[in-house]
Amino acid sequence: MPSQREYWEKSFRQFKDLSENEKITYDNWLEDYLSTLKDHKSSSFLDLGCGLGYSTYYLLNHDFKVISVDISHIACNWMKKILPDSLILQCDFLSGLPFKSNTFQVIVADSSLHYFYQKEFERILDEIYRVLTKNGIILIRVNSTKDTYYGAGQGRQVEKNLYFKQNRYKKFFEKEELEDLFKELNIITLKEIETSRFGLVKHQWELFGKKKQNGT
Repeated sequence: MPSQREYWEKSFRQFKDLSENEKITYDNWLEDYLSTLKDHKSSSFLDLGCGLGYSTYYLLNHDFKVISVDISHIACNWMKKILPDSLILQCDFLSGLPFKSNTFQVIVADSSLHYFYQKEFERILDEIYRVLTKNGIILIRVNSTKDTYYGAGQGRQVEKNLYFKQNRYKKFFEKEELEDLFKELNIITLKEIETSRFGLVKHQWELFGKKKQNGT
């Protein structure tokens, strides 16, 4: 069975020769939060699991300072070529985030946190809380249990709502589980949304929260 890194290197290899216009596009999901993000204009943002750079590209085009990380060397190298003024780092979330505590006021994680066992997810979340400042904000999107076009209920179930199929694990979340996992946040928005991806309807949870004052 391939490792997470091997899986994503193989996945991104098919994109590495595409041009900027073919690959990087605006993803307007952050548009609803732009006024809040502007309140942190002078701060560093973290794009966690940046992939092909959709969120990074959006943030840079609104003049935010962004550090982007991904497990794939191919994705990181491509982004360094297309976005030479940005800071891109390759790292495995499960090995910890290579930043000091209280580094970021804003962390964005778009569709990058639903590939892990429960204990792995909780370990990554501890790292997110560690590098997030007090009163820092988190914006994430993760799979919903309604996301049947993209694997919900399909493959070998290994934990509740976690399935193994086509050499990778994929997790699907319910509202109550997210509320429990993100109890260190004051959750401002938690909504189930429908988007379109490759011509199919995709169901996701969108979460916007602020770290509590007494967070570490």
